[in-house]
Amino acid sequence: MSKKKIVFVADSTVQLYPLYSHIKKNYEIIWIVYFKDVADDLRKKGVEKESIFLINSLGFLNKRFFPFLVLKKIIKIFFGNLEKKILLTKIKKVGENFYPNLWITDTGLLSEITTKSPKCNFKHSISYLKCFLADSIFNYDYIFLPGHYHLNRILEYYKNNINKEKLIVAGSLKVSNYVRKRNLEPQDKKNLLKKYNLSIDKKNILFAVHWNSFGQNRFLPKSFGDQFKAINQISDYANNVLNCNFIIKLHHYQHSLLKSEGLKKIAKKKNNMVFQSAIFHDIDESEDVIRLSDIIITDTSGVGILGVFLDKKIIYLEPDPPFNWQDSDIKSDLRPGFVCKKFEEVYNALDKYLNSNNLFNEERKDFIKQIFFKPEKDACGEISKSIDRIINLEKPKAIRTQYSE
Repeated sequence: MSKKKIVFVADSTVQLYPLYSHIKKNYEIIWIVYFKDVADDLRKKGVEKESIFLINSLGFLNKRFFPFLVLKKIIKIFFGNLEKKILLTKIKKVGENFYPNLWITDTGLLSEITTKSPKCNFKHSISYLKCFLADSIFNYDYIFLPGHYHLNRILEYYKNNINKEKLIVAGSLKVSNYVRKRNLEPQDKKNLLKKYNLSIDKKNILFAVHWNSFGQNRFLPKSFGDQFKAINQISDYANNVLNCNFIIKLHHYQHSLLKSEGLKKIAKKKNNMVFQSAIFHDIDESEDVIRLSDIIITDTSGVGILGVFLDKKIIYLEPDPPFNWQDSDIKSDLRPGFVCKKFEEVYNALDKYLNSNNLFNEERKDFIKQIFFKPEKDACGEISKSIDRIINLEKPKAIRTQYSE
């Protein structure tokens, strides 16, 4: 009897590859990706070349000749919608030619594609944004949720206008990366710090924010003024006053800012690092940067949620208006850490964290209990059970009313 088939449409390998490893013996699986380095990463991880389909919406323009690069840039700027339409058409064609029983994705692209077989989504981030609450969830047959909090939030938001059967509480693939590997081994940590030219015996302060919490091309609140001057002042305070390492990890949508003189200046200073990898998507090393940190300065980003899970000390920068907390997947009162609206408050929060070991400890524990389903377990097992039921045309256990082993 031939195996049933699954298509993975992947923005990166960070979340979906562990799930693939968990279920690959039972199904025939192909990968559809649109970044060359994601395809390269899959091959490095042992996925057969024949099972990887690298989609390029602009075809021959992918060649790295100057005229092609210029034309490609022009198309992206003035005909971005056309490029996306071509990409979606190619994804659908490759997928349907495989005759899959199920589509699985960590990206929003499949919401815009009508498929003959069911499609399910694992949101690539758990954040204070409108991700799980977005209207696009109506375009999937199944949405996998990190816990009952998100289930109740969706039901509260949409009331009776959503089919409850599509909402499956099974845990988070994103968090499962940290269940499998919560901390860096001492030698791995030492090697990573050496790679980043950071001091081994210092605390690590990570600055990692979302790409649109403060407006176009901003990574700090507008009230902080010149953001490059402000981030330099924060790095100097971390280095010279607090005697810490300072790491900047911008969202990959803001990779163009890495070329700025302001961030280059920080990168050149001792005990500072500006993360240059993962320009277009998440990579495994991004996860290690979070594991490496002791204190995290963030905003609405999923980095903060991951930091809480790892029991890191969190400083939240309040998003600039008009941010709508009513549309946020997680409400504003669930931010277990300092919430800073002013520049000076960041300094105060850093001081207090470095001079105390028990701030917000209970709040972080309570947050984990509220947000995550079975937070101590790898979600791949629970998720694979639901996938089996979906593919075998059984009714998934979509709504769970209580915690169960």
